[in-house]
Amino acid sequence: MYGCSSSDTQETILQPVLGWNASNNVSGWSIASWNCCHDGNQVHSPLVSVSPGDSISGTLQSTCPAGTLSCPTWNITTSDETTGGSTWLPNSPSYGQTFNWAFAGVLEVYNIAQCSDYPLNGLISFSNLSLLDYNFNPISNPGWNFEPFYSGITPQCNYGGQGTETQVALDYGPPQAPAPTYTENTIPGPYDCNGNPCSLTYTASISVAPDESLYINGTFVNGTTYNYSDTVYWGSGGCSQTYDQGEYCYGFAQPSPVNEYATEPGYSDSSIVTIY
Repeated sequence: MYGCSSSDTQETILQPVLGWNASNNVSGWSIASWNCCHDGNQVHSPLVSVSPGDSISGTLQSTCPAGTLSCPTWNITTSDETTGGSTWLPNSPSYGQTFNWAFAGVLEVYNIAQCSDYPLNGLISFSNLSLLDYNFNPISNPGWNFEPFYSGITPQCNYGGQGTETQVALDYGPPQAPAPTYTENTIPGPYDCNGNPCSLTYTASISVAPDESLYINGTFVNGTTYNYSDTVYWGSGGCSQTYDQGEYCYGFAQPSPVNEYATEPGYSDSSIVTIY
């Protein structure tokens, strides 16, 4: 769990929630309005199913008139702006708490076995944020702070965040392997004009740095040298003989690429490199 907050202490949290498989009765994505968790009590409104790509909004509003420093009850609304669906938790108690803190956005997850369990887009974004004081006047500089509550948990998924007064993004995803370290020497061989089309053979030698592992053409290369040969045929072109210049192929044949990527224990494939 982590997020951007302007916080003091929290006895209970009022929150509009977008959840995944949030109950035994609702699978997939759903929304609900929550009050959690004074004395271990969890109270929420009925869950409403939503779909990927929907725009979700949430509001927390005191039931008291302007000027009330500590309101005893609050209304919590979570809505799907795309479909018009909404779920409401009215008159939810503050348990005597004065809400002099707020979260702009929170990522709260359970039972994550690997970083790929997260959605593929790599971030969750909160926009059109507005924080009001007890007189219902907008707070121009909420002073959002990034709160990393994920220290020591497994797996570590490249968590981070950034934001402004009105927008916050929380990042996640597999850690990125460093760019591969290697040297490459590719040499074009002689043209072969015995057939039609003519051909050209390239030889390559790729030396991988010690303690690094690359995956090249289906082979793991661990701190050693990978030798490669590739014959390229020049379309339907032929050969020509021009006296003392010898034979040559029409045009010029580009070699086929050798695709390699860095592989590190616990890391995802990254740093795609094309070798010619």
